[in-house]
Amino acid sequence: MTKNTKAIIWATIAVMAVIIGGVTYERQRPKRPVVYEASAVVKTVATVPDQAQIATSTEASTSTQITLATSTPASKPVQIRKPKPKSATLSYGDAVVKYGFNRIQFAPGCLQASPNQMATANPVTLMLDNRSNEAQTITIGSHSYTVAPYNYVIATINETTLPVTLYISCNQQKNVAEIILQR
Repeated sequence: MTKNTKAIIWATIAVMAVIIGGVTYERQRPKRPVVYEASAVVKTVATVPDQAQIATSTEASTSTQITLATSTPASKPVQIRKPKPKSATLSYGDAVVKYGFNRIQFAPGCLQASPNQMATANPVTLMLDNRSNEAQTITIGSHSYTVAPYNYVIATINETTLPVTLYISCNQQKNVAEIILQR
């Protein structure tokens, strides 16, 4: 084989490796949840055999079943169903990426919080991350959050008097961390 043929073979192998790697990555990465937007009110008017009109309205955010019935016993009712929108929750990995530096991890037994001190602007949205196999109750100032085992809670803190230092407690452990909110 010539030198040029060997180069073409190696280039082809490299391109195939990149394509296979891209397909594998795409299959393994977490899928983002689908978010449904609320639509306008849907109005339906039905004319029954005795010429009476029945008007109904349903909103996209409800999942109630509405039956339009006629005064004639031989006719069948019309049923209108709207699907419930799916909840938009973040996977753990997506939440870690989204909240990055605004994440506080709590160790088993609430013995340690990481980071244990944070200064940020008001208002702030925090990811309270429980790395324990037991549920933990996290208290920030006067707000309390229960975090399931190996799960997280998104908390929005908004104080009116600034600057303020809020102490964080975890279960029975007091002041395991603090947040300084500034303007």
